[in-house]
Amino acid sequence: MHKNCLRKGKKHRLASIEASDSIVRHLNGMGFVNGVEFEIISDYNPYIIELKGSRLALSAELLQCFRVS
Repeated sequence: MHKNCLRKGKKHRLASIEASDSIVRHLNGMGFVNGVEFEIISDYNPYIIELKGSRLALSAELLQCFRVS
């Protein structure tokens, strides 16, 4: 799903990450694994994401790799 479909204040479930193996490993290490729920807190670049009680900053380019359900 394109980053424009990710809405501030809505919970999203990560279906997959479509990126190089190194980027996928990096994001997995941050907690972005298939099936995890996250919320967009701020929708300006960099985006602020709440994941498992922590807030993380991700670039718009990285969010374009996310496929959500």
